[in-house]
Amino acid sequence: MDLISILTDGGGRAEETRHYECRACGENLSADSAACPQCDGDVALYTF
Repeated sequence: MDLISILTDGGGRAEETRHYECRACGENLSADSAACPQCDGDVALYTF
């Protein structure tokens, strides 16, 4: 991957794993969650 492709496509890779969880309570969330259903906390996205 060269620098230009990182800048133009955000550096994403097809094999990335994404995990969504609540920033406040740590509840695992689905990708379409706008907020945590348990505590109304913000959604954190971790990419591995």
